[in-house]
Amino acid sequence: MLTKKIYSAETDLDEAVRAEYGADATVADWSELRRILRSERDVVNFANFVGLELQGGDYGCRNYFVKKGGKSFFARPYRYLLARHDGVRPKDWLVIDRLGGGYLDP
Repeated sequence: MLTKKIYSAETDLDEAVRAEYGADATVADWSELRRILRSERDVVNFANFVGLELQGGDYGCRNYFVKKGGKSFFARPYRYLLARHDGVRPKDWLVIDRLGGGYLDP
């Protein structure tokens, strides 16, 4: 489930998610998504179900903050985030992993 609000990279996302969805809510973790979404069909169904927008070449969509292995930051100030690329990512996008043949990239 996506948050209803848009948050800046400086926001305490754990607190924001709990405020929106309750004390047991957590920020999605890329490592868990990788474990759960085993096939390209799983990835596509997930992206469509939660409403992930396709990121265009002009970065004209929302990116979605996630964690990776419980960590929020790749290297400060760079947060882990998830983007839907449908297999065609921008040339200058740093790809640290891929799901569904590049359908989703962190």
